Amino acid sequence: MVRARQDDGLLKAAFFSILVTFTFIAFVEPMEAIAQGSESVSAREILQLTGVQGGMVVHLGCGDGKLTAALRVNDSYVVHGLDTDPENVTRARKQIRSLGLYGPVSVEQWNGTSLPYTSNLINLFVSEQPVSVPMEEVMRVLCPNGVAYVK
Repeated sequence: MVRARQDDGLLKAAFFSILVTFTFIAFVEPMEAIAQGSESVSAREILQLTGVQGGMVVHLGCGDGKLTAALRVNDSYVVHGLDTDPENVTRARKQIRSLGLYGPVSVEQWNGTSLPYTSNLINLFVSEQPVSVPMEEVMRVLCPNGVAYVK
């Protein structure tokens, strides 16, 4: 009985240690868009602040797709935008196609509850609005050293 409690405590401590060690959540103040092309500036600022240098990026609430597209600053990134509004998805896809980025950057309509990814897949999770899914769900999809950037 004592051993089971010790093992349970060790598991909890190990999980917390891994969570703290390998995952960093960045909560930052909103950045004001002050010039045309500010999505590119914001994307570069997000990438600089988070330190993510490639991999799978998810933009939750992608809206018109401008920031979603701008998050693909080079070939090291694959970006996937999610939005619950079908009109936003249509606008975002049009924007991304107009830039010739559709493929490495894509957008999908999202159900608003669970994230459509396997565990430990996402390098960077970006949301400029309050996250409508539990942070446990966000943590589930982040890979080791993955970052959640939530305004």
